[in-house]
Amino acid sequence: MYAPSAMRRTQIYLDESLHRRIARVARAQRRTAAALIREATARYLDERVPQDDDPIRGLIGASEGRRRDAAREHDRYLYGSDD
Repeated sequence: MYAPSAMRRTQIYLDESLHRRIARVARAQRRTAAALIREATARYLDERVPQDDDPIRGLIGASEGRRRDAAREHDRYLYGSDD
């Protein structure tokens, strides 16, 4: 679930149809449209944009192809060390 930290104000433009749909869902969930948009944006980005600051993402698919030692050598692949 999305947990906001510091907020920055951002202005966006929505067509009337999308605005009505967001307002309807926000009212039904007793939330603000802004909260709904923040959550939807966070989910979209989490699904489509890898977070480069998470070294574990580099291990995804590591057992296929040339890295057949990922279980044994995970520290080297994650942190670049032989320890």
